[in-house]
Amino acid sequence: MGKRKAISKKIRFEIFKRDSFTCQYCGKSAPDVILNVEHINPVAKGGENDLLNLITACLNCNQGKGTRTLSDSTTIEKQKKQLDELNSRREQLEMMMKWKEGMKSLEQQSIDYAVNYWNEKIKRFNFKISDMGVQKIGIYIRKFSLNEILSAIDIAIDTYVYRFSNSVNNENIEEAFNKIPGICHNKKHNPHAQEIAYLSGILNNRLYYYNPENGKSLLKEVFKKGYDFETLKDIILNSQSWTNFRENIEYLLENNK
Repeated sequence: MGKRKAISKKIRFEIFKRDSFTCQYCGKSAPDVILNVEHINPVAKGGENDLLNLITACLNCNQGKGTRTLSDSTTIEKQKKQLDELNSRREQLEMMMKWKEGMKSLEQQSIDYAVNYWNEKIKRFNFKISDMGVQKIGIYIRKFSLNEILSAIDIAIDTYVYRFSNSVNNENIEEAFNKIPGICHNKKHNPHAQEIAYLSGILNNRLYYYNPENGKSLLKEVFKKGYDFETLKDIILNSQSWTNFRENIEYLLENNK
């Protein structure tokens, strides 16, 4: 006769979880019935406390079974299937954890890249991003894509730093940095708005006469036609007057139909 060994609380809990806290004989669940963990092959007949030999049973079913051995192979097959499902869930959980760790690593790489990109862009001014700035970049990375942030950095520095290149100070740098999330948001919901504002500013500063409303309207049209920022910037820098600029833009629109 086998010697009965107590089933630990940990194993009992694992069996209850595996069996969804449901009696595997009558289908009743806790708390409607009192559940026990019993041996499929009774201890009296050599059964042991391994997972394949344990099953959830309510008090009534357990007492009714006594020392009878389950001859119904369907129940054992069900237990084996449930064990397989439990192992699959555990494997998937492990894969999810590995995936999350990988995502954290990728996120950190993106943060490092954005920080280095910012520092490289402003290195001539001897300013570096602070620890608080690094934390903010982390927040931006979780909200926007890396490409969106890099593009916003370009626009922010060009707009709020380089226009003061002869007298750059901490306020200019901080203003540019704080504009990054707003630029990302505008680019997502209003494409090219920031570029148009920047290019319109150049026109306003360079030309003796400039019509901002018409200028922004023309710039919006050429962006819709697929022209990029650098192309339009070159045209603006080579335009000698408002009329000259307007003719150049209209030429682009007429030749991209």
